[in-house]
Amino acid sequence: MEILLCNKLDDAIVAYIVKKWNEVSEVPLGRTIIQKLCYFAKSKGIPLDYDFDMYHYGPYSQNLYYRMDDMTADSVVNDDNVACKNTNIKSCKSKYMPGNNIDKLINIYKDDIDKFTADIDSVINVFHDFDHTGLELLSTIHFFQTTLSHFYNKPANKNDVIAKVKNAKGDKFKDDLISKAYDALKKAGIFEWHEKN
Repeated sequence: MEILLCNKLDDAIVAYIVKKWNEVSEVPLGRTIIQKLCYFAKSKGIPLDYDFDMYHYGPYSQNLYYRMDDMTADSVVNDDNVACKNTNIKSCKSKYMPGNNIDKLINIYKDDIDKFTADIDSVINVFHDFDHTGLELLSTIHFFQTTLSHFYNKPANKNDVIAKVKNAKGDKFKDDLISKAYDALKKAGIFEWHEKN
């Protein structure tokens, strides 16, 4: 099958993320996780042309959401739960796996992707054990930390970030868990990951 819709470096980078995640993680790669991985990859400096805004499950890009459907249509990515769309089952979730054309697309942009594989791999290695809920919390904390820091032109106060997370998430996450997650992100140097654009 020919690749018709996926014709950008962004597509190849996302394809590489899908492939690498499935090689190193046992956690199913669904819509929420791919959103968070691309958010963190962009924060790390990978040139992804997606804008992320705060959404119900954390940082979210509408364009990335639709692009995943294009990648599925081009057989770059398979959605193993796509059969559920034709049923009345409401608990079906996407599970992205490498498709028949994934290597073909990655190879088209190989020289460009090679410049970023170390950074992409580091993002995946940091987060490969987290499920969608864990990544929701971590990316939400990171989003507010970096947004507040950028807005005020100085590092954000931890308590201000926790308050923003609580406001956005309600009672979904306890204060103690948010605080520990914040400390872990800070210790790992992940707050230093922010868009360089």
